Amino acid sequence: MGQVARHGLGLGSLDESFRRNRNVVLVAVAQDGRALEFADESLRKDRDVVSVAATQNGGALQYADETLKSDRDVVLVAVTQQGRALQFADESLRKDRDVVLVAATQDGRALEYADESLKGDRDVVFVAVTQQGRALQFADESLKRDKGIVFAAARVENDPLEFADASLKRDRDFVLAVVARNGEALEFADDSFKLDRDIVLAAVTQNYRSLRFVDDSFRTDREVVLAAVAQNEYQALQWAADSLKRDKDFALAVVTLDDDFERLFYLDESFKCDRDVVLAAVTQDGSALMFADASLKRDRGVVMAAVTQQGRALEFADESLRKDRDVVSVAATQNVAALQYADETLKGDRDVVLAAVANGAFALNYADESLRRDRDFVLAAVMKNGRALYYADESFRRDRDVVLAAVTSDGAEGEAGGVLHSVDESLRRDRGVVFATVARDGLALEYADESLQKDRDVVLAAVAQNGLALEYADESLRKDRDVVLAAVTQDGQALKYADESLHKDRDIALAAATRAN
Repeated sequence: MGQVARHGLGLGSLDESFRRNRNVVLVAVAQDGRALEFADESLRKDRDVVSVAATQNGGALQYADETLKSDRDVVLVAVTQQGRALQFADESLRKDRDVVLVAATQDGRALEYADESLKGDRDVVFVAVTQQGRALQFADESLKRDKGIVFAAARVENDPLEFADASLKRDRDFVLAVVARNGEALEFADDSFKLDRDIVLAAVTQNYRSLRFVDDSFRTDREVVLAAVAQNEYQALQWAADSLKRDKDFALAVVTLDDDFERLFYLDESFKCDRDVVLAAVTQDGSALMFADASLKRDRGVVMAAVTQQGRALEFADESLRKDRDVVSVAATQNVAALQYADETLKGDRDVVLAAVANGAFALNYADESLRRDRDFVLAAVMKNGRALYYADESFRRDRDVVLAAVTSDGAEGEAGGVLHSVDESLRRDRGVVFATVARDGLALEYADESLQKDRDVVLAAVAQNGLALEYADESLRKDRDVVLAAVTQDGQALKYADESLHKDRDIALAAATRAN
């Protein structure tokens, strides 16, 4: 029993006596409906067993006794779970409009197994093609000429136009409407429309991949190809004519469309050496430097433009420029993570690293270890960005002056709590450190030592900065009228942390209502 409860198909390897055991089979088919295949013939006639199997996997209907394949309720269970299970239903039920509608709603391809009379039923076919566009191939020929049906199918997929009547594939207005919603449908339109500029433009504007199906003359058409590329899809360039990819004006237009750095990769190789094109590309997206020729990765102007736009482009610069102090400074100012690509000598440059830390504390993570152990430097760093303490040598988390500088630094308001959380326990008991911290970030009270969560002055400072800090105050102070009044005056929602006895205090209730967020 345990085996089939975990793997229903394991029923097939069990002794015949188990396959005749109704309870065992019920457990197996509930886990995997396909286990019905291995059940004893008597149980494949059992309505409840088959229903359980079909609920888990509609395809299990194929293993049911023929009598149950004509049972409307059992078949409905099966096609609700798997529309294509209709193929295993009795012919009488494949003529049943309601059964077929349920099946087609679950999987449009179930239309294939419906009775021919229902393949001409517009409502049934509409449901099917709306769920699965390719279901159009199974519809009656009369409905393959129905614009509403074909358009509904083409909105879901591009393939259905393949199965539409030839008259619709030659209908210009219809094809224009279809490709405007699904550009790839152009593949199955009449060949004359692959020469029609308006239709081609509508198709490639909707889906760049439709460029594969246009007449070759449009692969050299700058407007058409740019319309495809403009979807932020550099892959469209693979279907452009080589002559167009060698056109410098076209190349410049492509790389300045938007910030898709990979477009440079798909242009002609000659442009990876062309300073104008590469400069335009990296100005739009610095990461395009990745595809530039090595000579341009040594070009200071090109690299400076790249790292100004995207600091991490420093990764692709020539080694000589990763030693350039100005280049590295600009890169790290734009993105502190760029510091990881700088030459080792600059990772130890105090000014470069300090400027980077001012933009993001994580920069210190890439600095030379000597700087992370240098007290004067770390003190200067945490004054710029308190969170730099996270990346400094751990010994500084016990240094009172460094910690005080971190929690009182510019930008520490609202962030000081995280710093306090990371420092040595001894400093979380230090009244001066905690007071300075909660004055900047009231919620930091959470990380203060319990003794300071009972300190009235510390708690008052915390709730004055953020009323919700009342949550972390000692229970005795949550009964203190002045403390609670200060908290709700800052944030009315703090009332929920106050002692129940103060909820009816007129002044407190009024202050809370006034400051409710």
